[in-house]
Amino acid sequence: MPKPKGGGSHPDPTVGPRVIDAVLEELATRGRDRLSMDRIASRAGVSKVTVYTRWRSKDELLVAAYQHLSRPFPVLDTGTLDGDVDALCDLVIAGAADHRYTVVLTELVAAAATDPSLRPHLHSVSENWQTGMRSMLRAAQGRGELDDKVAVDLLAEVLSALTLRRVMFGNPPVNDAIRRDLHALVRNPPRKP
Repeated sequence: MPKPKGGGSHPDPTVGPRVIDAVLEELATRGRDRLSMDRIASRAGVSKVTVYTRWRSKDELLVAAYQHLSRPFPVLDTGTLDGDVDALCDLVIAGAADHRYTVVLTELVAAAATDPSLRPHLHSVSENWQTGMRSMLRAAQGRGELDDKVAVDLLAEVLSALTLRRVMFGNPPVNDAIRRDLHALVRNPPRKP
């Protein structure tokens, strides 16, 4: 007696990464407003139905591309605040060097301005960075490098905003000048009232 055939095929594990790569290429060359599901499918070598089966909209693809490029904030604990700030600068400089990340981040921020459903994705990444920076700053307080009067939450927010702005706009460029600016900021931090 012949064996009954199984229902459906197994999903191809390469489809997701190919589609995300296609989204990143399209964003880099055309931007979000001219993002085309047809071109994405064609670049990825899949059908448009396959794309829509996994992602219902361009914004879902944008979020998926952003999540693909985003990494959790690493633990910055070199043993000194200066070393931690240098590690932070290296991280920011490397992120800014990845043009795809800069494009996706900028497009997601622009989309979130008119679509509030996208804001939690940005908030979670921002909060992840601020949590990492607060941890770095509190470790410096524990080592006696920052006193207890430093407004750690505010300083973490300012560091996060400064790095984000420079990564998104590249003005001033993200280079070793950011190292000087971040060191100056942690040497003269905001104080608690």
